[in-house]
Amino acid sequence: MCIRTKWPIAATAALVALLVTACATLPQARIPTVAFQSVTVSAIEPDIAGGQLSLDAALRFRFTNPLNRSITVPAHEFHLAVDDEVLPFTLANQEPFVLEPESVIDIAYPFTFDLAPDGPLAAYDLLGRDVAYQFVSSVDITLPFSLGTRTVRMTHDGEIRIPLLPTVGLAPTLPTIRLLGTVQTWDVSGVRDVMTPFIDLLFAEDLFGQPIIGRITSMLSVIDTSAGDYWRDFVSAWESFQQGPGTVVVPTGLPDGVRIEVPFDLYNPNYFAIQAPQILADVRISGRQTSLSYLDVGPSATSTVPGRQTRRLRVIAELRWSEIEGGMVALLTQESVNVELSGEVTADVGYGPVRIPVNLPLPLKVGP
Repeated sequence: MCIRTKWPIAATAALVALLVTACATLPQARIPTVAFQSVTVSAIEPDIAGGQLSLDAALRFRFTNPLNRSITVPAHEFHLAVDDEVLPFTLANQEPFVLEPESVIDIAYPFTFDLAPDGPLAAYDLLGRDVAYQFVSSVDITLPFSLGTRTVRMTHDGEIRIPLLPTVGLAPTLPTIRLLGTVQTWDVSGVRDVMTPFIDLLFAEDLFGQPIIGRITSMLSVIDTSAGDYWRDFVSAWESFQQGPGTVVVPTGLPDGVRIEVPFDLYNPNYFAIQAPQILADVRISGRQTSLSYLDVGPSATSTVPGRQTRRLRVIAELRWSEIEGGMVALLTQESVNVELSGEVTADVGYGPVRIPVNLPLPLKVGP
C-alpha cells in the first residue's frame, strides 16, 4: 500500500522538476525584437544628358535575436504611404535573411525616387516639397522551441525632401565687356587752376559792357558760321571739367585682355530655400576652349535662393590675350567670333552639392 502510494508522489515530483527545468531553458520572455534605427539619403548625381535624376534613400531597422537558436525571417513586402495612401511605385520586396543565435543585425529597406518632372511623383504633387511619409511592413516569423509564429509589424513616420533641380538661364540684361590693361591716374587739378583766370577773362566785359568772347566769336563768325556753336560746346565742357574729380585715368599701353560680366537668372522651383551657387566654367571662342585668369560669381550675399523665386546673379570672368592662340590680333581679325560660357553651377538642394551643367552663349560682338 505504501509502495503504491509513494510511487505516484515521486513521479509527480520528478515531473514537476523536469518541467521547471525545461521552462527555465525556454526564455519565453526574451523574444526577438525589431526597432527603427535611421534614414540615409544618397547624394543626388544627375545625369542631365541621359535625362535621369533620382534620389536614393534607405530606412534601417535593427533586428535582435536573444535566443540561442537561429531564426529565419522570410521574404516580406514593404512600402511608403503619404496621407494613408500607398505610393505604388515604392512597393518592394525584402529577401529572406537569417538571424543568428544571440545576434543583432541592421537591415536596410531601400527606395529610389524618380525626380523627373514628368515622373511618377508628379502625379502626387510631391516634387519640390518636404514630404511627410509612413513606412509600413510586416512579416510572420516562426519562433523555435514551439513558441509559435509571431507577426512583426514595422512602421515609421518621417519626413523626406523631394527636390527639383534649379534652372539656369541668361538674364534679359546684356553682358558687358571691358578692356583690361595698365593705366595711370593723372592729377589735372593744377591745370584747372592755371586755366581758370584765363577763362574768367574771356567772360569779362570790355569798356563797352560787352563780353570779350562775344566780340571774338563775332569776328570768327565771318570765317566760320559755327564759331558760336564751338564756343557753347567749350563752355559746357569747361563746366563739366570744373565739377569733375580733378583726376583722369589714361591707358599707358594696348589692352591685354577683357573683363566680361554675364548676368544670369537662377530659378528655384522648390517650395524650400536652397544654397547656390558656385561655378566652374571656361570660355569657348569660336569653339576653342580658352583658359580664364579670373572667375567669380556675385553678389555673394545672395547665396540663398528662397523657394519659388529667381535670383539674379552674374559671372565675372577675365580673359587675357596671352591665353588665346595668336593673341588679340588673331581674335579681332576673325570674320565671325562666337563666345560662350560653359561649365557647371553647383547648388545644394538639401543633400549636398549637386552639379548642374550650363552653357550660356554670350551675345558679344567681337571683331570687325
